[in-house]
Amino acid sequence: MTGRTIIIDGYNLMQRVKGFGRALDDSLESARRALIGTVGRYLARKRLFDKTVIVFDGARNMGEFKNFKVGAVSVVFSAFRESADDRIISLIKKAAPPVRVAVVSDDNYVTNNARAHGADIISCADFMALAGGGKDRVCHEADDKKLDDDTMASINDSLKKAWRIK
Repeated sequence: MTGRTIIIDGYNLMQRVKGFGRALDDSLESARRALIGTVGRYLARKRLFDKTVIVFDGARNMGEFKNFKVGAVSVVFSAFRESADDRIISLIKKAAPPVRVAVVSDDNYVTNNARAHGADIISCADFMALAGGGKDRVCHEADDKKLDDDTMASINDSLKKAWRIK
């Protein structure tokens, strides 16, 4: 079986989703915890990925944050003078075939580079729809593009076929 990895552009997803905006009003830490919890619950239900990494920009924190793991979710902060975008691209490059990588981001730099290195792209809106985000969690720019149940099933089926999951 080939490995399946999902890499999530943490702050990009948090900023695109209304539900995390409320958590951001409390604190950045509470928004990160909310995102990690949402991803963890999704993984527990779907089990589509062998490895999950959420990458946050830690460059401005001068090494203040340490990488850690919550259940099956690895949380990674970029190093000082390294952007989260560059850390994501580095992780994609390090994933050796036959590992399949999917990247969750709406950032053009991330998605274009990820696609160039053979990664699959999942938009923030599509990921939140798959993760079971309610109407209050739909991405700001995608309000008119909500996924219905048939579309979500189709996306899941396509991922399963692409990654040869039974």
